[in-house]
Amino acid sequence: MQNFRLLVAVSGLATGLSAGLASAQFDGQFADSPDGDIGRETIIRSAADKPFPMADPFNPAPNKATASFVFGGGSVEGDGPNDIAYTPDGSAFVIAHRESRNLVIWDAATLGFLGSIDLPGAPVSLAITPDGSTAVVALVDTDDAAIVDLNTSTVTTVVPIGESPGAVVIMPAGDLAVVSAAADSELVVIDLNTNSEVRRISDIGFRQTISFSTIFLQRIAYSSPVVVDNDRLINLDRFRPNPQPDEIQFINVRTGAGNRIVPAVPEPHDVDVAADGITAVVAHANEPELSIIDVATETITGTVPLPENANFSAQIAVNNDATRAAYTISNNTRTINLTTGVAGPLLGTATHNALITTPAGNRVAGIGFR
Repeated sequence: MQNFRLLVAVSGLATGLSAGLASAQFDGQFADSPDGDIGRETIIRSAADKPFPMADPFNPAPNKATASFVFGGGSVEGDGPNDIAYTPDGSAFVIAHRESRNLVIWDAATLGFLGSIDLPGAPVSLAITPDGSTAVVALVDTDDAAIVDLNTSTVTTVVPIGESPGAVVIMPAGDLAVVSAAADSELVVIDLNTNSEVRRISDIGFRQTISFSTIFLQRIAYSSPVVVDNDRLINLDRFRPNPQPDEIQFINVRTGAGNRIVPAVPEPHDVDVAADGITAVVAHANEPELSIIDVATETITGTVPLPENANFSAQIAVNNDATRAAYTISNNTRTINLTTGVAGPLLGTATHNALITTPAGNRVAGIGFR
């Protein structure tokens, strides 16, 4: 892998995206880290926003991005890893590589190379069906989703999605895949028995997160709806166009019906549904409260005060019965008892981009700057 190739890919993209991002938020960590990590910057913004023209960065009228993706080709290696998914049996994992436009499959036990699958576009996310036979991959540069047969390592179908396919969710029954057309603010529901679109659900907003360093684009990602049950997803629409208020959206992908909740606390950024399926907890960016949601009735039942604001990329992870949670604060993480409101000490974890509860429910894995 050659750094100049990645630098070329980023120079057009980052320049176009950095012009006039009035509604974007930056994490302000572009300086190199003392531990040797390369300095990087992260932008979080509405996926429906378009950059302002370079000639007039103060023009309030949004315009379609003029930046384009540039790929230098190269060997079968994976360049620009952007997403990862395990097969359901845990025997292998699949990495989607944006720059080399392929999936690379690895043995989970030995970390041995199992194969690669060429794709007709740049993947930014993927999901695998419960039987492990099929991967659905969002191709951000071609506005399509690829249906991949993992048994034969072939792309069987390409489904048109819309501008900026970003996130992929597969429902627990394995019969439906849901792909976001992030810039179009739509969800596209795909029948995996026929590999065809069955419906579109409009006015569903998503976030775009771009992380880049002084030498290359590290990641481009989009917020994803979270599975509630076999019929429903929950989505957080943080960057709705003014004067529309932020929404917590329950979406029935089988009927297209939706329930839109306007929370009392703005900027809903991350949600975790407890393993018991009864409660969901929402962390709000830059706000000192968590929202508690009853999943059955799709209503906010209360809030839990925090000792301080969660950070701009607020993350949340809850235990299996939603009595305790961990959330992110700037360069730290803190736990909190959701029943009593008593918070634990600040943990110096550095910035976390994700918090994941382990299956037993008593530990949280954090992924972030370090």
